[in-house]
Amino acid sequence: MERRWNLLVLLSATFTLVLGAFAQGGQSPADLSMLVKRASQAGVEVEAIFATPEYFKARRDEAGLKKYRPDENLVFFIRMDTHSGDLSIFDMRKISFLRTDQGREIGAVRWEAISDSAHHRLGVLFFPQVDAQGRRILTSQTKFVELVIRGLAGVEWRFRWEPPPPYL
Repeated sequence: MERRWNLLVLLSATFTLVLGAFAQGGQSPADLSMLVKRASQAGVEVEAIFATPEYFKARRDEAGLKKYRPDENLVFFIRMDTHSGDLSIFDMRKISFLRTDQGREIGAVRWEAISDSAHHRLGVLFFPQVDAQGRRILTSQTKFVELVIRGLAGVEWRFRWEPPPPYL
C-alpha cells in the first residue's frame, strides 16, 4: 500500500511540474495558462491540458514532441481524481470527442494511460488533426474547440478553448 501511495505522490508531483513548466522558455504562466481547463462534478475532479506544439516548446520537452507528435495529433493530457468510485472502468477513447463551433465532432483515436488506478488516472488523449476527407480540424476560422467526455461519473464534461490555441 505504501508503495502505491508513493507512486501516486510521484505522479501527482510530475503533473504539477508539467503545469509549473509553463513558466519556462521565457513565457509567463499567463501566456500558456489558456491551455489548462479544470472542472469538478459528481465527486470527480478533471484537469485537461491542450498540449500544443508551443506547450512542448515552452517546456523544452523534445522527448515529448517526439513521443506525442503534436505536429500529427491534437494532444490532451487528462488528470482525473476521485475518492469514491472506480475511474479505471471508463474507456476514455470511446467516451471522448472534440466538437468545434461548426458542429463537427471528432472521436478520439487513442488513450495512452500514464497512471490508471481506480481513484487517480493520468493519461493522454489523441485526436487526428485532419478528418476523413483530409480537412484540418482546427483552422484560423475555428472560433472554439471543445473536449467532451461523455458519461464519466454519470455526467458530461466539457472543456472549451475559445478561441482555440494556435496549432500549426
